[in-house]
Amino acid sequence: MDRQLAMNSMNQKGISLVVCCHNSAERLPATVQHLTRQEIPADVAWEVLIVDNASTDGTSDVALQCWMDSGRHGRHFRIVAENKLGIGPARYRGIREAKYDTICFIDDDNWVDNEYLKLAYEFMMAHPDVAACGSLNEATSDGSLPGWFETFQRSFAVGPQSEEAGDVTDKRGVLWSAGIVLRKSALDELMRAGFEPLVSGAQGESSLLRSEDYELCLALKLRGWKIWYEPNLKLKHFMPAGRLDWMYLRKLLNGVGQSDAKLLPYFYAQNKAYRVPRLAWLRLLLRTAGKIIPRSHKFLLMRSRRFEGDPDILEIERSAGLIQSLLQQRSNFDVQAARIVNASWIKR
Repeated sequence: MDRQLAMNSMNQKGISLVVCCHNSAERLPATVQHLTRQEIPADVAWEVLIVDNASTDGTSDVALQCWMDSGRHGRHFRIVAENKLGIGPARYRGIREAKYDTICFIDDDNWVDNEYLKLAYEFMMAHPDVAACGSLNEATSDGSLPGWFETFQRSFAVGPQSEEAGDVTDKRGVLWSAGIVLRKSALDELMRAGFEPLVSGAQGESSLLRSEDYELCLALKLRGWKIWYEPNLKLKHFMPAGRLDWMYLRKLLNGVGQSDAKLLPYFYAQNKAYRVPRLAWLRLLLRTAGKIIPRSHKFLLMRSRRFEGDPDILEIERSAGLIQSLLQQRSNFDVQAARIVNASWIKR
């Protein structure tokens, strides 16, 4: 079936903006306020969908009150509950619940431009072979940005996602979840073909695990869809001053490293040989340890010193997270990798 025909026949035309929230009562008012300002043509169907992920702080009540205070009286606005804690379950619940074929995910601290939904919808309608499109995100804070921030801003899902706008399928191939626009019919096709995610993402406020967004992009790419970067889609990522802390960034990179291990099988599948290297787990472990060895003096001191702004420390944190995850998966990493590489949902 032609992809354009499949899109129109399976899902309604329009755009669903989905916000996955866990204990977001403090962050949501500003986010919802920006959503109420969306300038959308009258002939475009749209909705805002709040996925309340096991919140205990009245997130749903705050979200609804903010929306009602805007004068929209509940129109275009829904709240659903996902009681299984984790950004992964919340995101997939949002995909299932979305009414429309274009889905836009933003985080509870993302302030979208007034034309965000309009431009996202128009882009996806004009590019039926694109399954995922990423935005240009700008940092904003209630404090000053640290001197090292611009160098490492991508770790905060901020800045350009590629050097040039356009098709990034073979250049970068992945996008941040903050502001990502997805085609629901492509996701439905992927799920029907047998795709099951390995990465659960963050589970609760203290968790810094990541990469459920990267996994989805890699799976869509392996299914044969295009991944795109469109800087005309713009949002502000609000970060309180307390989050712009070097130690937080170090922990964040360690969490990225822990998530990396589950993404590696997708990169094995991309090599077109569709095979897992012999002793893949051991090779990867030794290669990652090799990144730490030249920096061993810093590794020995990093628990007692901040090393603020030192990229070596972030490399060590990410490598240490990956090693931790590999050790936890040592008994089944190669088997799991082979399962992904040989998956029936991959278009070969």
